[in-house]
Amino acid sequence: LVYAQAEVWKNFSPIYAGEPGELTQDGITYHYITGEGFATVIKGDAEALKDQDVTIPSEIKADGVTYSVKVIEDNAFRYVYMNSLTIKPGVEKIGNGAFSSSYYLKEIVIPEGVKAIGEGAFQHCGLNRIDLPSTLTTIGDYAFANNSYLETVVTRMEAPCSLSENAFAVSKYIDEVWKEVFTSATLFVPSGKKETYKN
Repeated sequence: LVYAQAEVWKNFSPIYAGEPGELTQDGITYHYITGEGFATVIKGDAEALKDQDVTIPSEIKADGVTYSVKVIEDNAFRYVYMNSLTIKPGVEKIGNGAFSSSYYLKEIVIPEGVKAIGEGAFQHCGLNRIDLPSTLTTIGDYAFANNSYLETVVTRMEAPCSLSENAFAVSKYIDEVWKEVFTSATLFVPSGKKETYKN
């Protein structure tokens, strides 16, 4: 707070307490700040995670200190050909392109607590099922685009968040031209909310 109110120093944005650190474990690299208590996922090792069942944990330990994992950064797992993905509760944001082109992913359950999914976050994957949490408020452009095998989307949101037409778009060759069309997947919504989503 002292730095945040001091002339010139207050122009730094954001301001964090402590020092930055980095930890790599199980093929995933995390960035953390010693005085803040949280960590972000910055990179998945494509070679180490190839054909693996990958888990993003709720927390990590570095030098005996526990840090909550809150953010998966932009492009962190782009072109990482993992076999499956589990995101543990605690993550609040999935960045732009975070899992783009992870071709072998078949299913993703976004845990409760996630508020934002960035642009192209799961674009060009092999998803056939997507499970969205009730806490979600933002889905970016092309977030789930070009998942050609997508069959099922389950949402636990009581009220639908705003969504661009291309968030679930699929490119198809129509009349000798590539066009974007909305997914043909089936949507499952909370009981009693069918008309809300239809409208």
